[in-house]
Amino acid sequence: MDNYRKGSADRAGSFIAAHDKDYQGRLNQEPAYFGQGMSAHEPTAISHYWANAHLAPQKFKQFGITDAEQFFYLYVKKYHERFPERNIQVASLGTGNSDMESRLARKLLDNNISSFTIVCIDVTASITKIQLGYSRSLDVADYVFTQAGGVTAWLPETPCDIVLCNQGLHHVLELESLLAMIKISLVAEGLFLVADIIGKNGHQLWPEALGHVEEFWKQLPARYKYNHMLKRLELRFTNHDYSTGTLDGVRSQEILPMLNSLFNYELFIPFANIVPVFVGSPFGYNFNADSEWDQDFIDRVHERDEQGILSGELRPAQLLAALCKEPVQTRLVDPRLTPEFCVRHTSYR
Repeated sequence: MDNYRKGSADRAGSFIAAHDKDYQGRLNQEPAYFGQGMSAHEPTAISHYWANAHLAPQKFKQFGITDAEQFFYLYVKKYHERFPERNIQVASLGTGNSDMESRLARKLLDNNISSFTIVCIDVTASITKIQLGYSRSLDVADYVFTQAGGVTAWLPETPCDIVLCNQGLHHVLELESLLAMIKISLVAEGLFLVADIIGKNGHQLWPEALGHVEEFWKQLPARYKYNHMLKRLELRFTNHDYSTGTLDGVRSQEILPMLNSLFNYELFIPFANIVPVFVGSPFGYNFNADSEWDQDFIDRVHERDEQGILSGELRPAQLLAALCKEPVQTRLVDPRLTPEFCVRHTSYR
């Protein structure tokens, strides 16, 4: 056990990036920054409308997927069917309150799958009572465990069958180290399942997207322009860097190129660029998901997104993907949208 952990650390050492001098301070801001009831793990009502109206039927349905949580469940289930005698070792990185992992365990158990263990590792190093409470409330405490130390100090005690990352990679500064550890820790046939943000660092917009957002912004009444994250009214849209003082989106634009270089894709679903501005936590709470005008507005933004992404004018800023170590045939949401095509090269404009 100790030899495995030491060997993993030694083998990942060559990938470790230099520490940002302010890294610890930014890391310490994460709990406070996301303790306002607004999180990537808790989508706004208008985000649910967008996902149900566009993502589920247009992107996910062809793969038997409805949303990210069902995507994780589906792949763990398929892995169990492939290796029915194996006690599946799952590691989930960047877990927050571990609520998603607890629901995943409950669904597996409800579908007669009990040969698994899920170890939860948050971005921050501490373990909260809330994290422990979810597994107990769903009666899955024997299957879901929380490991202290944080993702950057993660050293798996045993090889992993599956590693999950639900909106966690874009909070990690030391991506090289973490992704190398994930690849090293996976068994030969293991899976790395990702739902994350891959747009410009700090959830900013690239120049080619900013102009489109500014045009849509002009169509919105002032009541839609209050930024709930920054507690301010933005009559003119501000291309704010949300990684300032925190780690939110700190290296998001580097995630896709790194995944492309280290892993192979079994499934690759890229989507969205400008829509998240309007449905995400900063401004999404201003929209009424039951309003016909609000729905029509989001529909039009989504359509502009789709046109831009398929043409190559815009690059997708969000991703759902199943990755593995060995080369496989990649299932694409559209033959044009390959992992290489979707990389937004920083030298452009």
